[in-house]
Amino acid sequence: MPDPGRPRLLVGLVLALAMTCAACGAVPTAGPTPTAPAVSGSATPSPTVSASAVTSSSAQSPRAATPGSSSSATPTKTSAPTTAPAKTTSTYADDLALAGDRLTYTRLRWYWGKAARARCKAKRIKAEFEWCNEYYYESTKRKGSGTMAADAKIKILDDDGQPVTANTAELADALRQDSWPHWRVWLAGTEVVRLEQVFTP
Repeated sequence: MPDPGRPRLLVGLVLALAMTCAACGAVPTAGPTPTAPAVSGSATPSPTVSASAVTSSSAQSPRAATPGSSSSATPTKTSAPTTAPAKTTSTYADDLALAGDRLTYTRLRWYWGKAARARCKAKRIKAEFEWCNEYYYESTKRKGSGTMAADAKIKILDDDGQPVTANTAELADALRQDSWPHWRVWLAGTEVVRLEQVFTP
């Protein structure tokens, strides 16, 4: 005789098997997606380049020279060479003549004191009073000339034989008188810058 409880047992086994299969085929639910931790304020920010820094860097970086292009540097100006003042020379003279501001003369070799005595002795010239004792001169026969400077210093001898300052008009008058024919002339280049009448006893 069939077992009355067998059908129930079979039903229970089927249900248990069905539940087991349902559990095996179930798709697991995904858990919450992890999020990246927030970056705190202490994190180092990415470096930024300011416009001024870029400009400075561009200004300092050398540029490659472009063929044919001229240099932007301003050429240094060369100052014109200065002319050195003319050297001043002097000579003793006689036969002076003044025409306008042009002075002409004959050059002399002049000796004073010991040099005068030695020269006269060498040439066998007899000394007389101051001549060949205090002074002596010789004509070179060579002519000289110069233009009177506007500020030339001129000294002529007065009636007592003392030097006094004079102008060109007084110089011309002294040359006409010819009372003291000997002079000393100073020149700077071609300009007469100083002129003095020489006293000879």
